[in-house]
Amino acid sequence: MSSPDPITAPEWYLQWVADYSATFGVSEHLCGVMVRAWWRAFAANGFIESDFTGAFASILGSGVAPEWDREHWPLVIRHVRTAHEARCRRAGKPTTADGAKCSKCGGGGGGLVPWPADVRGGTWRPPYRTGDVACTECVPGAKSFDKLEAKANEGEIRSAPGTLCDYEIKVDGAWAEHLAERQYAERMVLLASRETECLPAHKIVKRLAAGFTPPSRPR
Repeated sequence: MSSPDPITAPEWYLQWVADYSATFGVSEHLCGVMVRAWWRAFAANGFIESDFTGAFASILGSGVAPEWDREHWPLVIRHVRTAHEARCRRAGKPTTADGAKCSKCGGGGGGLVPWPADVRGGTWRPPYRTGDVACTECVPGAKSFDKLEAKANEGEIRSAPGTLCDYEIKVDGAWAEHLAERQYAERMVLLASRETECLPAHKIVKRLAAGFTPPSRPR
């Protein structure tokens, strides 16, 4: 007898999908994706039933009603992550175990994100400033944030830094993609500069001599 498929969604999740579908009127195609692909992602991240209960209430309270199927995933994953993070913090349990590399911050406990004032219409705009946030989904981040929060409560510092989960919901859910795009753009500028600097000087002179006509003297 074969062992049960660990990817098969449990009954409570199927009911959650049914409730979500009835509430937001999603397509049958999206429902199928929610049962298969979404659940695989949720299970891999250790999300449990109470995370979804909290997320559903949070989504309804936000007043956001996606118009397209593709808009549901970023909305749901952000709210489920937030509920999951809150549950783990209440239990004193970071969402990523000691020794594991955090998928959010790489284990550093925090990181840079696009400055909120420079993110408009879902786009990171010039001058491309950045700011620090705390990652509370891993052990280093959770410990660091707890210390800073305690200092803020005692008046030692003005305030604790914002968390990455809050930032993803309120400011920019695609921050990682935006940082990667900016790094790529800056790398392309650097490569263009380097390739130009490496051109032999005589070639530049010859091209200038062949294509440049000096202006006549003013009369």
